[in-house]
Amino acid sequence: MTWKNQIQTAINYNHDLSKTNSYLLPNIEIEFWIGRAENLQGIKTQVDEKIFIDYKSIIKSIDTFAISSTSC
Repeated sequence: MTWKNQIQTAINYNHDLSKTNSYLLPNIEIEFWIGRAENLQGIKTQVDEKIFIDYKSIIKSIDTFAISSTSC
């Protein structure tokens, strides 16, 4: 699964049990949320990597420059 797909899955997943035809047992619900937590932790780990932090720093610098140059 690519990083983009992980984020889209984590953000856009609609966990609506009312649309399912079966009633989930508590252990299935717990397994679902454990999987979601692992997925989100994987995304966080990737975001915390140095290369991503460097990218965020560059983007923030570009945004700051763009804002300051438009306000002149």
